[in-house]
Amino acid sequence: MCTNCTKSEVEQFAKEVRECILAEDWERLSEFVAYPITIAGVTYEDSTSFLAAPFEAQLDEDSIEAIRNESCIDMFCNYAGIMMGNGEVWIGEVLNKDYSSAGLHVIGLNILKVTEDVQ
Repeated sequence: MCTNCTKSEVEQFAKEVRECILAEDWERLSEFVAYPITIAGVTYEDSTSFLAAPFEAQLDEDSIEAIRNESCIDMFCNYAGIMMGNGEVWIGEVLNKDYSSAGLHVIGLNILKVTEDVQ
Protein backbone atom coordinates (compact mmCIF):
# COMPACT_ATOMS: atom_id res chain seq x y z
CA MET A 1 0.00 0.00 0.00
CA CYS A 2 1.47 3.35 -1.01
CA THR A 3 -1.13 5.65 0.64
CA ASN A 4 -3.87 5.71 3.24
CA CYS A 5 -6.03 7.73 0.86
CA THR A 6 -8.99 6.09 -0.81
CA LYS A 7 -8.95 5.05 -4.46
CA SER A 8 -11.41 7.84 -5.30
CA GLU A 9 -9.27 10.47 -3.52
CA VAL A 10 -6.20 9.36 -5.47
CA GLU A 11 -8.05 9.32 -8.78
CA GLN A 12 -9.57 12.77 -8.14
CA PHE A 13 -6.16 14.21 -7.22
CA ALA A 14 -4.62 12.68 -10.35
CA LYS A 15 -7.37 14.18 -12.51
CA GLU A 16 -6.68 17.63 -11.04
CA VAL A 17 -2.96 17.25 -11.70
CA ARG A 18 -3.70 16.09 -15.25
CA GLU A 19 -5.95 19.12 -15.83
CA CYS A 20 -3.25 21.49 -14.59
CA ILE A 21 -0.63 20.01 -16.89
CA LEU A 22 -2.85 19.92 -19.96
CA ALA A 23 -4.00 23.51 -19.33
CA GLU A 24 -0.37 24.50 -18.68
CA ASP A 25 -1.56 25.98 -15.39
CA TRP A 26 1.83 25.84 -13.67
CA GLU A 27 0.76 28.13 -10.84
CA ARG A 28 -2.04 25.79 -9.79
CA LEU A 29 0.19 22.75 -10.31
CA SER A 30 2.80 24.33 -8.02
CA GLU A 31 0.29 24.02 -5.16
CA PHE A 32 0.23 20.22 -5.60
CA VAL A 33 4.00 19.69 -5.64
CA ALA A 34 6.08 18.40 -2.72
CA TYR A 35 9.29 20.43 -2.50
CA PRO A 36 12.10 20.14 -3.21
CA ILE A 37 11.42 18.49 -6.57
CA THR A 38 13.93 17.72 -9.32
CA ILE A 39 12.80 18.05 -12.93
CA ALA A 40 15.13 17.36 -15.87
CA GLY A 41 18.14 17.52 -13.56
CA VAL A 42 17.23 20.85 -11.93
CA THR A 43 16.03 21.01 -8.32
CA TYR A 44 13.26 23.45 -7.41
CA GLU A 45 13.14 24.28 -3.71
CA ASP A 46 9.73 25.99 -3.58
CA SER A 47 6.79 27.16 -5.67
CA THR A 48 8.54 30.40 -6.65
CA SER A 49 11.50 28.59 -8.19
CA PHE A 50 9.14 25.97 -9.69
CA LEU A 51 7.25 28.70 -11.53
CA ALA A 52 10.54 29.85 -13.07
CA ALA A 53 11.08 26.42 -14.69
CA PRO A 54 11.32 26.53 -18.50
CA PHE A 55 7.96 24.85 -19.12
CA GLU A 56 7.22 26.77 -22.32
CA ALA A 57 10.64 26.12 -23.89
CA GLN A 58 11.29 22.54 -22.80
CA LEU A 59 7.91 20.83 -22.54
CA ASP A 60 8.21 17.29 -23.86
CA GLU A 61 5.27 16.68 -26.21
CA ASP A 62 5.52 12.88 -25.85
CA SER A 63 5.16 13.27 -22.09
CA ILE A 64 2.17 15.57 -22.52
CA GLU A 65 0.57 13.06 -24.89
CA ALA A 66 1.05 10.28 -22.31
CA ILE A 67 -0.64 12.44 -19.67
CA ARG A 68 -3.43 13.33 -22.11
CA ASN A 69 -4.04 9.59 -22.58
CA GLU A 70 -3.98 8.83 -18.84
CA SER A 71 -7.43 7.85 -17.55
CA CYS A 72 -6.45 8.44 -13.90
CA ILE A 73 -8.24 5.20 -13.03
CA ASP A 74 -6.51 2.10 -11.65
CA MET A 75 -3.04 3.61 -12.05
CA PHE A 76 0.13 1.63 -11.43
CA CYS A 77 1.50 1.95 -7.91
CA ASN A 78 4.37 0.55 -5.88
CA TYR A 79 6.44 1.52 -2.84
CA ALA A 80 7.62 4.68 -4.66
CA GLY A 81 4.12 6.04 -5.28
CA ILE A 82 1.39 6.21 -7.88
CA MET A 83 2.38 6.61 -11.51
CA MET A 84 0.59 8.63 -14.16
CA GLY A 85 1.28 7.95 -17.82
CA ASN A 86 4.59 6.19 -18.33
CA GLY A 87 6.19 7.78 -15.28
CA GLU A 88 5.70 11.39 -16.31
CA VAL A 89 4.06 12.12 -12.96
CA TRP A 90 4.49 10.36 -9.62
CA ILE A 91 2.07 10.99 -6.79
CA GLY A 92 2.62 10.12 -3.15
CA GLU A 93 1.23 10.75 0.28
CA VAL A 94 3.62 13.16 1.96
CA LEU A 95 4.13 13.06 5.71
CA ASN A 96 4.63 15.89 8.18
CA LYS A 97 7.52 15.82 10.65
CA ASP A 98 5.28 14.09 13.18
CA TYR A 99 4.45 11.43 10.54
CA SER A 100 0.87 12.60 10.13
CA SER A 101 -0.39 12.87 6.58
CA ALA A 102 0.14 16.10 4.66
CA GLY A 103 -1.99 14.64 1.88
CA LEU A 104 -1.29 13.69 -1.70
CA HIS A 105 1.37 15.59 -3.62
CA VAL A 106 3.26 15.38 -6.87
CA ILE A 107 6.59 13.85 -5.86
CA GLY A 108 8.02 13.30 -9.35
CA LEU A 109 7.53 15.23 -12.57
CA ASN A 110 9.11 14.21 -15.85
CA ILE A 111 7.55 16.48 -18.47
CA LEU A 112 10.55 18.57 -19.56
CA LYS A 113 13.17 17.66 -22.10
CA VAL A 114 16.61 17.28 -20.55
CA THR A 115 18.96 19.83 -22.09
CA GLU A 116 22.66 19.39 -22.59
CA ASP A 117 23.25 22.26 -20.14
CA VAL A 118 22.18 20.06 -17.21
CA GLN A 119 25.14 18.37 -15.55
